[in-house]
Amino acid sequence: MNKVLLQTYVEEKLKNRINVNELGLDFEDFNKNEGFFLYDYQINALKNAVTFLKAYFDSDASDIYDFYRKHISREDKNILSIKSGNTSFELLREYFKVDEDKIKFYNFTNRACFWMATGSGKTPIIVKLIEFLYELMKKSLIPTKKVLIVAPDDKLISQIKEHVEIFNRSTSRASRIYLKNLKEYEKNAFSGLNPLTPDSLTVYYTRATLISEENKENLFDFKDYIEKEGWYLILDEAHKGDQESSKRKHYLNILAKNGFLFNFSATFTDLIDQVTTVFNFNLSEFIKAGYGKNIKVLDEEFRNFKARNKMEEKDNLTDDEKKKIILKSLIVFAGIKKQYEKLGIFSKKNKVELMYHNPLMITISNEINTKNADMKLYFEYLSEIAKKPVSSEILNSIKGDIIKNLDNNYDYIIGDEVLSWNFKNIIAGITYEEILKYVFNSRSSGDIEVNEIGNNNDELSFRLKTSLDSKPFALIKASNVKLWKKNILKNYLFNDDVVIEKSRFSSIHENENGINILMGSRQFIEGWNSNRPNIINFINMGTDELNTKLILQAIGRGVRIEPFKNNRRRIHKTKKFVDFNYEVREKLLETTNILETLFIFSTNKQVIKNIIEGINKEKNNWKNIKGIRKSSIRKTLYVPVYKELQYNPKTFKISNKDYDRVSNYINRTSKKLLLVRDNFKLGTVDNIQRKVRIEGYDGKSLDKTEKQLINIIENHYNQKGRALKGFRKEEKIDIQHYSKLRYNLNTNSELSKQELIDLEKGIKKVLSGLDNKYSKEQLGIVQALKALGKEEALKNEAMLLVAEDKNINVDEIFHEVSLQDLETKYNVKLKNISSHYYNPIILSDDNNKYQHIIKDKSEIIFLDKLEEYLAQNRIENYEWWYFSRIDESTDNIYIPYYDTDRQCYRKFFPDFIFWLKKENKYYIKFIDPKGLSRETNPKDKIVGFREIFDLTKMKIVNDHVKVELLYFNDEHYEDPLLNKYTFYEIERLFKD
Repeated sequence: MNKVLLQTYVEEKLKNRINVNELGLDFEDFNKNEGFFLYDYQINALKNAVTFLKAYFDSDASDIYDFYRKHISREDKNILSIKSGNTSFELLREYFKVDEDKIKFYNFTNRACFWMATGSGKTPIIVKLIEFLYELMKKSLIPTKKVLIVAPDDKLISQIKEHVEIFNRSTSRASRIYLKNLKEYEKNAFSGLNPLTPDSLTVYYTRATLISEENKENLFDFKDYIEKEGWYLILDEAHKGDQESSKRKHYLNILAKNGFLFNFSATFTDLIDQVTTVFNFNLSEFIKAGYGKNIKVLDEEFRNFKARNKMEEKDNLTDDEKKKIILKSLIVFAGIKKQYEKLGIFSKKNKVELMYHNPLMITISNEINTKNADMKLYFEYLSEIAKKPVSSEILNSIKGDIIKNLDNNYDYIIGDEVLSWNFKNIIAGITYEEILKYVFNSRSSGDIEVNEIGNNNDELSFRLKTSLDSKPFALIKASNVKLWKKNILKNYLFNDDVVIEKSRFSSIHENENGINILMGSRQFIEGWNSNRPNIINFINMGTDELNTKLILQAIGRGVRIEPFKNNRRRIHKTKKFVDFNYEVREKLLETTNILETLFIFSTNKQVIKNIIEGINKEKNNWKNIKGIRKSSIRKTLYVPVYKELQYNPKTFKISNKDYDRVSNYINRTSKKLLLVRDNFKLGTVDNIQRKVRIEGYDGKSLDKTEKQLINIIENHYNQKGRALKGFRKEEKIDIQHYSKLRYNLNTNSELSKQELIDLEKGIKKVLSGLDNKYSKEQLGIVQALKALGKEEALKNEAMLLVAEDKNINVDEIFHEVSLQDLETKYNVKLKNISSHYYNPIILSDDNNKYQHIIKDKSEIIFLDKLEEYLAQNRIENYEWWYFSRIDESTDNIYIPYYDTDRQCYRKFFPDFIFWLKKENKYYIKFIDPKGLSRETNPKDKIVGFREIFDLTKMKIVNDHVKVELLYFNDEHYEDPLLNKYTFYEIERLFKD
């Protein structure tokens, strides 16, 4: 099952139903005065959220319920429901409907989750989301409710406050966000939209740990904060954890009842969070999109660095082996620093302005202050390496091990890129002197001395006595780390840090900071940002939930990259990269590859791989289907281009009762209040009074206030119609889906792997015509052998003799895949129609395993009938013809139309487009097999089509263009308009 369902629903079902670009929201600007704009993935996350939010409150949510029902397995539905044995069942039954002794999952679908990698920038999205809630409430597009942010600790709350301050400093918008502690909550106070201060949005905030079932000092009883209409809840890493936290989740679900819940996290583990993820940009997606360093988990391990029990003691590493592991990480780090130095020289020589980071190595362990802590052992061996030169023999042996392990293993753990082969040469060239230079900031070996920073009990820095510039090379940050002075650093010289007054860690992100090794535990994982990490050493980190989160957060902190100012993609993914000449590009790729890699050493490399790969376990493992071939089309295919009108020519339909209410409201309210307090445009007010493009009808009144109705009318006036601009040559952006045909490879299923292998074999066979290699007589024998099965067939001597006599290789037929096998075994059909835009065409009604193939039954019937017709008829009345399927989720060929039900402009994506040429006539025919599912909507599409194409005399170069729209359907309709545009016999398609 595809675990990330809501994103699929939004992007495939809602994308063309709701155009968020018409809502008047600025998705890019955070604070343009200070050059703070959102990245494209942040914009896409917000667009998905706004799309779903509007759809959810526009309807009764039945569409999303149906989608979930269809795509969630029975087993997962059971997991998602709260059953009577659950500890929270009694609590929840007071607020939610009990059905069949359980509270079903559908009670909790008023939510949208953002699965965002650590470091991807969740906080700006949260702040912009608050702005959009305000704007949408103000326009009456969503209900007015109070807004509450819930975060796990004060660090994240402070981070949100800082971003709100940046947002509020912008002079490009009038609105301001005001944060208010939940302690100041008043039941009847305005929060969210306040008519007295229309340009302000008050948002409450609290720590998750303070929400309880009782009122105590510093604790809130959630029941005192229940709002009849519910809250807009925004959770930032606040919806998971221990048993008490799990209980707290349900308090939040109760507060969100009748409202809406947004959940942000880097590490979703609960199925409900994954299913309701509206935008997935977790660590894997973040890196695949180029927004971070690639990750290379090296084979070298800190295994048995310290025995934890008697069983491990016999396998415990010797002192020399432990030093060897540390040396490996130091060699790799020295190689990275050396590349950084080379890049600086190259960029200066070629006048390339780069912003690359000064590399940093991080070492993390669970134990810091205990007598025999892992970090103590690590530090002691580090001291020995710094103090006593390593022989070239030992160094060469260690480098040889690294290089040997790299051979045939240059793959990163995420994505398709690979580590540069030049990395081996870099490692091979590292000397002990370079380790001293690049790691220890020294030219010669020597003793380590310790620097203390005033009253700072959480930091100690270290330098070599032989360091010429007295620069510390390492820093440890951990709670009460000065305990090291007593039990670990007894024999070390201590000095006062005369350079730094408060903290070296606070400037660790700066390139000028000379620290090369940062040691610690979980204290520095949250609340700091840096591009610098290139190596992370995890020592004795286990796989429990806390360590899993810690490891992912540490890696998330380590993957950040910024080759150019404010550009956080790997250099070859940036727009600037293409501006350099070929030689500069090649050199940059070679040099920056290492800097754009996060190397990981761990106690057990498989533990780290499992954790990182685990983020993909609960989402589809989509693999591109290989072998699809774009047809060689030497004719010019044209597609329509539209222009935006500066007005909306359509009439707004409103019940007479509602119009009277609106008219009376305007008449009894001064224009000043309407403009200033209610934020309506003067033109809107005047047009409503004069009933411009407004048509009344006798019908029920809507459940909307007068202000909401005026906002709806104003939005209608603000919509812009479309008209035909002309035709242009078809480009890559128009038909893209064939390059994105994908199969959901379930990594736990050998059967699904075999299906993909067989499918790709079948594709090769279709394109090469191999499926026709047997004669009719041979085919009968082949089918008889296959019916027996390989084992029985090889025992049947009579059948083997017949096969041999007819030149049939029996072994071969049991290894090849026929098209009949694909259809019987996997429910997949392949069609090779020479005039199609690409081949083969893949058809299957299995909706879960494929993306962008043809799944709809009506489309499959149409193609079957077309193929049958072509087998019996030659198309001779045209010089040439081609056609293509259109996929509304990826392609850019559509017809604009006005949806009279929703009273808004939408895009109609017919399922197929045909191009036909005859003499000086050029035909474009749109065919839609499934467009007659509702009567009103197809008629709206016909009207939209006629408004665009029927009244225009169109030409392309010297050809007269005729554009047609046809619905493929075998039913007869009473409506003559529908019958005029409906056909079922393929012959009609090829008529002039």
